[in-house]
Amino acid sequence: MFKKIFFSFLFITSTISWAGLTIDSTKVNSIVKKSRKPRDPLKASILSCVIPGAGQIYNRKWWKAPIVWGGFISAIVVHDFYYNKHKFYHQILIYKDQQVSEATIEIYANNKNADSPWPGFTNRSGAEIAALDQITIQRFNDDAEKRKQQVYLMSTLFYILQIVDASVDAHFSRYDISDDLSLKIKPSLIQNQTSFSPGIQFKFSLR
Repeated sequence: MFKKIFFSFLFITSTISWAGLTIDSTKVNSIVKKSRKPRDPLKASILSCVIPGAGQIYNRKWWKAPIVWGGFISAIVVHDFYYNKHKFYHQILIYKDQQVSEATIEIYANNKNADSPWPGFTNRSGAEIAALDQITIQRFNDDAEKRKQQVYLMSTLFYILQIVDASVDAHFSRYDISDDLSLKIKPSLIQNQTSFSPGIQFKFSLR
């Protein structure tokens, strides 16, 4: 019974094939393919250079854009903190170098900590900061400046990385399945050791 059904299927599909009618997967998915047009790597890179995250949007990797923006916002916030912290200790270092009274340094430290949008640059009180020696203040100053420079470096690397990411995504978009690729389904006979068994052959080909 199965063989009769198979050979009937063989006759019908062969007739269709002779008529030049084959199953073309790309025609079925033509609408989807049109939305996957290859992206231009140069254009993606330029967009990311001008506006970080724009290259990701151009590549239709929408979910990457908020990550890029969040990274730069975080970098700005961290930079602002260490910039003001360096400025804070640098001014105290100037006071120490000029041998300004500890009372003046205490007032400055208390005011800066009170006016800061952060919880404070240090847990020490103004009096404790004023009592610190110049070498300690210099160490705090250098550490804040070092952290600030690290933010510059990491921000630059992140900026370059998001450009590279946009360019690579655009390059990979060119490796989508070609519109000329078709899928042909044909009945076939599968040879075993002693006999033949009915089967179906799937074949991809470029027109």
